Formats: sequence, C-alpha cells, structure tokens
Amino acid sequence: MSTEKPVSSVLNSAATIGGAISLGAYFIPFTKEFMIAHPLWGWGLFICTLIVTSVASEQVARRRESLATEKMQKKFDDLDLQSRQKDIELLGSRVGDLGQDSEFYIYLADDPSYEHLALWFSSKLEETVRTWERDTRDIRDTSLSEVWKCCLKAARTYSKTIAKHMQTKERRASSLEVSPVLGRDSPAAYNQALSELQNAGKEFELWLQEVHRVTHAG
Repeated sequence: MSTEKPVSSVLNSAATIGGAISLGAYFIPFTKEFMIAHPLWGWGLFICTLIVTSVASEQVARRRESLATEKMQKKFDDLDLQSRQKDIELLGSRVGDLGQDSEFYIYLADDPSYEHLALWFSSKLEETVRTWERDTRDIRDTSLSEVWKCCLKAARTYSKTIAKHMQTKERRASSLEVSPVLGRDSPAAYNQALSELQNAGKEFELWLQEVHRVTHAG
C-alpha cells in the first residue's frame, strides 16, 4: 500500500494542530514564558506533542473509515443472503411436486423399465418441462443458477429421448415401449435406445437430487 496518502494526511493534521497550539502558546503566558526561557526544551516538547497528537488523530480517522467499510460490507452481505434465500425459495417452488417422497421421484429413482415405461410418468415429465420453460424468473446466485440450468437441460434431454425412442403400443395404452420391431430387425439399435433412455433418466435424477439438496441446505 502507498504511504503518500497517510503521510500527507499526517502533515495536514500536524499543520492544523500546530497552528492551533502555536496560537494557544502565544496567548497563554506560562507557555510563552517557558518557551522563551527554555527554547530547546520548549520547542522539543512542542514538536513531540504535535507528532503524538497528529498520529492519534490519524489513527482515529483510519478506525472510523474501517468501521464505515465494515458496515457497508455487512449491508452487501445481508443483501446477498436475502437474494440467495429468494432464489432457494424459487427453486423449491419449481420442484415442489417432484419431492423425494412424490410418486414421480420414487418411480424415477427406482430405475424404471424402458421396455414398458408408465405413460403418466412421461406425461408428467413433459408437463414439468413446459412449466419450467414458461417460468422466466431469473436465479441471481451463480452457483444456484448453474444447478438449475443443468437440471432443466437434463429434463429436456430426458423428455426428448423418450419421445424419440418410445411409443404407445395401443391407442389407449397405459405405457410406452421401444418398438419391438426395432428389437427384431436391429438388436444393436434397440439396445442403444435403451442405453440412451437409461442414461438420460439417470442424468435427470442426479440434477433433480442436486436441486433438492441445495434447497434443503439453504
């Protein structure tokens, strides 16, 4: 840190205080007589008093500046904490019906079979993605924002992967399946489809868990 500002400040303080002391010395008979009778001691004492007073004044000013800075920083920290809490509440509202005790989450965490995937589960996933995409409220906290973006991306990918590889067997079927024809004609492609579905599901589960973790951690 540069010493130019403190030194300049001390000298300015010294000049101001020195002027006041000099003026006082002129009007106080005892001080004036002492300095005339003992010039070396008098001026030495005067200079020492001047330095001590100036340094003390500078220390008080620095302490006041430090306290002001600490107070301002605390205000910023409080604002950041309030903003983060609002972000956490927003995340909690978005995944509220996908809680870890919800039917949807339990079905997802239990490694669903992609040979026969429940239609209600796929429909709920599609509905959730559409709802999240319509919500334009920003998450300001950087770390929370990153978690949310990853969760939304994983949900989109999972939903698109299901739409790409799965279909209902009958018009009123309650489940989806990967085309059996694909399994007969190209077992490798069939297994690849199952693998993509499993990976997409696991990725979404992972980020949904992370959202729940940060919302409960606060």
